Amino acid sequence: MSTGAEPLRARISWRKRLGRRGLRSIPMLVWCAALLGIAVLWHERRIHAPLKGLAEPGSFEVAAPREARVTQVAVVEGQRVEAGAVLAELDAAAITEQLASARHELLALEAELASESELLQSQRTLEQLELDVSRGRETQRFARDVEDSRLELMQTTAELAEARVSVRGLRDEYDRVRGLAGSGVASALESVKVTTQHDALAKRITELESIEVARRARVAAAEERLQSFQSAAEARLGSIERQLQPLRWRIRAQESVVAELELQREACVVRAPGAGVVQGLQRRAGEFVREGDSLCRIVEPVTRNLVAYVPEELYRSLDPTQPVRVERADHPGSLRPARIRSISPAVVSVPVQLRADPRVEEWAIALHVEPHGDELPGQSLRIYLTPR
Repeated sequence: MSTGAEPLRARISWRKRLGRRGLRSIPMLVWCAALLGIAVLWHERRIHAPLKGLAEPGSFEVAAPREARVTQVAVVEGQRVEAGAVLAELDAAAITEQLASARHELLALEAELASESELLQSQRTLEQLELDVSRGRETQRFARDVEDSRLELMQTTAELAEARVSVRGLRDEYDRVRGLAGSGVASALESVKVTTQHDALAKRITELESIEVARRARVAAAEERLQSFQSAAEARLGSIERQLQPLRWRIRAQESVVAELELQREACVVRAPGAGVVQGLQRRAGEFVREGDSLCRIVEPVTRNLVAYVPEELYRSLDPTQPVRVERADHPGSLRPARIRSISPAVVSVPVQLRADPRVEEWAIALHVEPHGDELPGQSLRIYLTPR
């Protein structure tokens, strides 16, 4: 009896112990749930809490265009300048010397071109006179040959025409004699005589036709020789412009050198790329700068960009298409919608005025937002991320 009751008491004791342990773990579970809720609420609060931001003005970085010594600084820190105003001047002595040498060489080439052109023109005039005399003689000879060939052709043509007329006459005579011979009035001898004369004249006509073809070809050849001679005579003179072309190419190349040096000398006068206020003036007269070294910055008097600084742990929750709302410090409670321009791919340094402790450097993701146009440069802002 006692043996069967022991397992029952053991099970009851085990259940009591589990129940007591469960009761003791309830406060721990409640605390864990509370901490989890606080963490979730804190995360949501960080996501939807306003971000600190600034209205950034537009600016132009002014860099040294070349390696040189600064001879003059024409502005001071904080000075307002207009676009094109002189900011500084660099030493241009070496470039000025090179430019003077290049211009002198250009003038020498232009003088050489004028002299060469005048010389070629004189030679051309003399050659033209000599050619005119020679061409006159040769042209007369070729023209005479053409005329002689045409005269011979005309004689042959006239003789051929006369022979053809005579042949027709002999045919008529042959027909007449043949009729008379049939009547017994004319003898057979007369008929043979007329036939012999007709055959001889027909043979002559054949010869004259061959001669006429040959003389027509001779006339054509003589005319072609005359034309070829006149064209060749003009070609022998050559083109003055073609002879001057290499010198003109040298002049154009030298003009390019002069233009490049003028641009370099003009670049030694550093001008403001836009209107604004001079900031970050880093150079003084007498200092040496390298190409690309910063000289100063021109800050525009208008806001070009709004920047909000997002904690790095919220980077993954950002979306470029996410709408935002902007609140100006001088208009609290007035939220205006805006559009995100871009999100920086890496963390950037937070401006001193937005840090919790100005002595401790802070880093965050820069969120660039489209301005409305009435924000003042440097004005503090609060930017709210709208839940998606």
